[in-house]
Amino acid sequence: MSDRLDLVRERALGFVTGTGDAFERRLATALVRGAGGELEAWLAAEQASDGSFPPDGSVVASRRALSALADAGALDSPTVEHACRFLEGIQSETGAWLAGDEDECIRETGLLTGLLARTPFARARALDAAGDWLAAHFAPERVQGFAWEAIAAYGACFANLPHDEADGILQWCGRELQRGVQARIFDGVRTGRVLAWCDAPSVPGAQVAAPSVVADILESQREDGSWPAPDGVTAAAQAVDALAVLRRFA
Repeated sequence: MSDRLDLVRERALGFVTGTGDAFERRLATALVRGAGGELEAWLAAEQASDGSFPPDGSVVASRRALSALADAGALDSPTVEHACRFLEGIQSETGAWLAGDEDECIRETGLLTGLLARTPFARARALDAAGDWLAAHFAPERVQGFAWEAIAAYGACFANLPHDEADGILQWCGRELQRGVQARIFDGVRTGRVLAWCDAPSVPGAQVAAPSVVADILESQREDGSWPAPDGVTAAAQAVDALAVLRRFA
């Protein structure tokens, strides 16, 4: 298993090195070589004085950076603390991040809340406000119909944040994740990405768990080091997600 895992990871790193952007290349290197400190130092150098991240100082850019640091095991760094203060400063009075399209707000608020809840820096009032907003905007139909982004968002938040509604919401997320796996809509990489954001080898309501996800990822890698990617996801991003899942669960 160890030799095979090493081969899969090296192939994936080679693929991302040849096809990914600078961010993806650095994250892939950190995931394979264990260079989380180097990734954190690079992101710290890129971070703006207000705690935001390039290219545009957006919520999405901050979430992407925090997700990378979580994948690399570096959520206790000063860079993360600086990002927490920035995000708390731009959080809506409703508790959400972003405004406008509700699905986008749910996605970013859920993923960010789950990430921030795993840090030692986020303030309880910001987390609680976000959790309350997400719970108020939950309905079963949000996660039905193979709604991967909503499953990931609600799962990430309520797997990491104590909340009165957490168990019921997670049960729905788990059932719908399971349905996606059984229907072959969610592959090992996408399923594992949800589990990694949840920071758990399984979620309530789902029979799928980390060992089967890892096996699927190992089996489905292509000869060039990539994996089949869903619409809207680049092959390099899919490979980085696969590496993140393998680092967390393999």
